[in-house]
Amino acid sequence: MRFSTLPRLWRFVLIGSLALNLAVAGVVLGQVFDGPDRDRGPRMGGPAAPLVRALDKPDRQALVDDLRAGPRGPRGRGLESVLEALRAIPFDPEALQIAFAEARRIGDARVARTEAALIDRLTQMSPEARDAYADRLAKSFRRPR
Repeated sequence: MRFSTLPRLWRFVLIGSLALNLAVAGVVLGQVFDGPDRDRGPRMGGPAAPLVRALDKPDRQALVDDLRAGPRGPRGRGLESVLEALRAIPFDPEALQIAFAEARRIGDARVARTEAALIDRLTQMSPEARDAYADRLAKSFRRPR
């Protein structure tokens, strides 16, 4: 029996089944290639991300908890200013430049807080733990992404 001679409902069922099978295969392959030893923990982006990811899971979680407990900056405010400047009619390049500078200032303050919290966390570690951290950090820079 040819696919074109199947009733319309059966065609949709077969296509849906194929899509579901491909999705399941993608999840399975993603888990296989991601590796079982991949440490799952809080995700953090930005320039300090590799430094934070190299911490072991308890230290990373403690660092994230410390950052969350501290004062919070105006999250998203820098992006809002950029969007406002982009949508302004008439467009004002100087306003966009000011918005970029504000977003950069907010991002720099966030990076500085992360670095300070990381230094505090590393100060509390034993020399052996810092050495292991340095090894993980070096390995993360050698690993292809």
